[in-house]
Parts: sequence; C-alpha cells; structure tokens
Amino acid sequence: MNTMQLLSQLEIPNTNGVAVIELLHGDLSSLPPEHAVDIMVVSAYPGNYEPLPHTLIGALFEGGLSIYEIAEDKEVDLSTQLGCWLSRPLKPYLQRRFNTGRIMSFEPRILSTKPEEVVSNVFRCLNNFLIPDIETSETKTQREPLDISDVAMPMLATGNQRASVDTILPAILTAAVFWLSHGLPIKTLKLVVYNAAEAQLSKIIFSRFVSHWQQQQTQKAAGESIRDVAEIPQPRNWKQKMADRISELVDDKLIDYLLQDLYAVADNEEKEVVKRLISKMETTTPITTGPVSIPEEYDYFISYAHAHNKEVQEFVNEISTVKNGAKLFYDRDSIPPGGLWIKKISDAIQNSKQVICILSPSYSNSPVCWDEFQCAKLKEYNTKQSVIKTIALYKDVALPPVMGIYSYIDCMEGDIQKLKDAVMKI
Repeated sequence: MNTMQLLSQLEIPNTNGVAVIELLHGDLSSLPPEHAVDIMVVSAYPGNYEPLPHTLIGALFEGGLSIYEIAEDKEVDLSTQLGCWLSRPLKPYLQRRFNTGRIMSFEPRILSTKPEEVVSNVFRCLNNFLIPDIETSETKTQREPLDISDVAMPMLATGNQRASVDTILPAILTAAVFWLSHGLPIKTLKLVVYNAAEAQLSKIIFSRFVSHWQQQQTQKAAGESIRDVAEIPQPRNWKQKMADRISELVDDKLIDYLLQDLYAVADNEEKEVVKRLISKMETTTPITTGPVSIPEEYDYFISYAHAHNKEVQEFVNEISTVKNGAKLFYDRDSIPPGGLWIKKISDAIQNSKQVICILSPSYSNSPVCWDEFQCAKLKEYNTKQSVIKTIALYKDVALPPVMGIYSYIDCMEGDIQKLKDAVMKI
C-alpha cells in the first residue's frame, strides 16, 4: 500500500493559528512525500523492538530502519519518567525513504486492562519534545529547539494489544483536541489506520467526534453549558452508555442535595472539612460541588509530588503567614476524578500568576506532575512570560533537561527551614 487516503479531518483554532487532525487510511511505513512528517510515532513494549510481521516496527525493519539500532543513540531518553524516547535525526537516505525526520517510541510503563486510559499519555511525550523553551529570568540555559511541527502515529494499542478502535480513537482525539486547542505547536497530526475495516469504523467515529466538537464550540460561543467532548456517542453499546449517563446524572443530583444540607448547618471552618471529606468519597462520577468551585484566580499554583505532603504543608503554611491573603492552589484532591481532571488543572494554571514546582525524584516520575509542568510550560510559550519557579527539595540525578533548565531554589535534602526561607524568594 503506497497511497494515503484522507478519510476526514478536523481543524482546531489555537494561539498559533490552526492545527489540523487528519484521519488517514494507508501504510504508515510507506508515507508518500506529500505526507512527510517531522516525527513518526511507533508503539512498543518497553525495550522490545522485535520486528514482528504485520507490525509497524516490522515493516520499518523490512524497509531498512531498525528501531533497535536507533535506540542505541537516542537524542532524548525519558523511558523511566514518561515511557518514551526520541531518536536523533534519521540518516538522509532513511528520511527520504520513509518521509520522516525522527522516530518517537511510545513505551508505556503501565500495562492497563484499559489501553484507552494509557494511549492519551503519548501527548505527555510529544509535549516534552514540542513545547519550545522561552528565555526568562528563571532559565539558566536553554535546550536547542527542535524543528518539529508535523507528527504521524498509528492507531495505538490496536495491534498486538488488540484494543478496539471505538475505545482508542475517542481517547486519542480527546487528548489531541485538548492539547492542540491550548497551543501545542503541532501544525498537522496524522492518525493513520492500516486495516480497511477499521478505517471505515474510524471514519464513522471521527465524524461523530467532529460533529460533537463543533456543536460544543457553538454552545460555548453562545455561553451555554457544554458536555465534555469525551462523552461523544459510540457506535455500539449505546444502551449501556445511556444507562450509565442516567446513573451519573442521578448520582450528581444526590451529591448536590447532600452538599446543600451539609453546608446549611456548617460554619466556615466546617465547610472546609466538608469539602475535603466529599473529595475523598469513592465515586465514579465528577462531583458537582457548587459552593466549593475552584476560584477564578490564584497567586500561586503549587505543583508537587504527594510523597512530600508533609514538607509542602510547611511551605504552604509559611506562604499563608508571610504573604497574608495570597490565593493558593495546591490540593489537587479537590479536583474531581475523570475526564475533566486535566482541564481543571489547566484552568487553574492558566489563572495563576506563578507555578511553583517542587522538584524531587518523585516529582519527575509522577505523570500527574508532568501534566502540571507541561501546562505551565505551554502557558509560558503562549504568553512569552515567565511563569515557572522551581524549588529543589531532594536531589534528582536524573532530572529531565526540560525541568533542569530553570534556576532552582536549593532546599535539599528536604531542609524545612530553607523551604520556609524560599517563600521570600518567590
């Protein structure tokens, strides 16, 4: 298969202009010149690049590109932290043969029984490689910018992992739309489906997604309440999905009534306790809290690994004492679980004057912390203003370069007094 058929596409307006998501049917290992990209994503089990038949890695190997070989000399290796790595630019003859500049290997560390919950993490990897650094008073050096704007990837997890397209494609699209609409500098994202039957199903799913997204934008422009784009109808199991949705609405209403009753009899201090208890309730649906919604603006967003709750609480207490009246966001437990989580975090960061990242090995190995850090990086890129300040709480010998470029306040090794003194430096 030497041709690429464009099945559908979606244009996403953002701060850089317009990003395009293309759904294509064809062979990703035989990209024609008109579909040349800067990065081709391959999916692999950690460290395993065996060129099996009927796989993308196998097809690339047959064409003369060994993933084992290029893995020996990676340009950026985040295998430990994010489960991915980026190759150096391919040799010119390979670039011409495969019409791609580099390979990014996506190797999730967590194997889930629900691959759709993992595939969206590919954007954590792309964010790291694509969001440019900006020169600020906080950066002590800068990474060399990578000339990357066009990316192609297969339908992740639908090969050897045998995940279904109707669960994988909505997950990829939801994550892609979120990051592209927030300014991730990708001009074209190509989603390539190899199997003909899956291509037809993908076209239906993609069309439904586009229809729902466009309706969402119309509602947003009109100031109406909107549903999460992840809630698009699926082509099968619709009865169960409808039942689940009805159950969610009933649960949300019951929680609303519970909160109203509790808040009616609670004083100000008790309301804070109620908020924390409700946030810990085991539920599969987002909690609609009403009176405890996230404030619109913050002075500081505190990004940290929960392994350091005790130290961070000391830091927060000191901020409250020294900077009386400062508004802080630091307790992500107050964010409801589910598809809206990253949006809530992003909104909080967008509305924060500064993002304070408390670095440690636990931080750089936390997917949640990476999401927060990358949202802050994207804000710096979009606004061209310094947002991130870093505090080194514990030494991290494998600190990723994207975090290491910032001049940090030294509070190692967990020095509480230095951490309190750092308040005057932020």
